[in-house]
Amino acid sequence: MNTPHHDPATFDARMRQSHTAALSSLTPQTLAQLRRARQTAPRHAHRGRWLVVTSGCSALLAISAGLYLAQPATTPPADSGAVASAVLAGTDSDDLLDHNPELYVWLASETALAMEPPR
Repeated sequence: MNTPHHDPATFDARMRQSHTAALSSLTPQTLAQLRRARQTAPRHAHRGRWLVVTSGCSALLAISAGLYLAQPATTPPADSGAVASAVLAGTDSDDLLDHNPELYVWLASETALAMEPPR
């Protein structure tokens, strides 16, 4: 989008020229007021606030990561061997699946998702 009307070098030169013209039109009293205001302005007044905010966010992130990593790993239900042996024996396993809700909890867990093939 660097057309002749939007050339950055031309825009920069025009802005510098406009700034110089604006400075030359100011009275000495106004320039003195501006210098005094700049010299008396507090420097880095918000530095301490940013430090507190950044530290707080870092602590919150560390605590949440620690709580996530401290969660116990989910394990498959103890009766999953009975389901597997029933399937291998050729019996009707529908009854076993209907009466074992822990299997569905395990299927929804992250360990079951890790067993899926990559897409």
